[in-house]
Amino acid sequence: GYSITLTLGQYLATILLAAILLIEWHSSKELFAGLNELRSRPSVAPYILDVRGQGLMVGVEFTNKPDAPKKLASRVSQRCKEKGLLILTTSVYEVIRFIPALNISQADLKKGLGIFVESVEEIIREN
Repeated sequence: GYSITLTLGQYLATILLAAILLIEWHSSKELFAGLNELRSRPSVAPYILDVRGQGLMVGVEFTNKPDAPKKLASRVSQRCKEKGLLILTTSVYEVIRFIPALNISQADLKKGLGIFVESVEEIIREN
């Protein structure tokens, strides 16, 4: 009885972990692809230094060169907030952090990515 319960519990935990990792991997792949596609656009490329992270914890680092929009990360974050997407900047660096829920739907991920892309492009154009 007791040993079967423990074995079954471990088995189910392993299956659940595998499912979570698969969901995270798929969403992470889509998030990185969307952000790297934005980074490759000629109008945006000079302003994004790096897209980095692990899993669904992703950071986008903006440049702080003199010809770049001032406080780009903060301005993009504010514009996203105005459009319904809450994302945070890091403390003193020009970095925006993405930390979506593990169970984010593909539709919500795509919508959030669209808001971010639109906001970045708008702020750069305004400069």
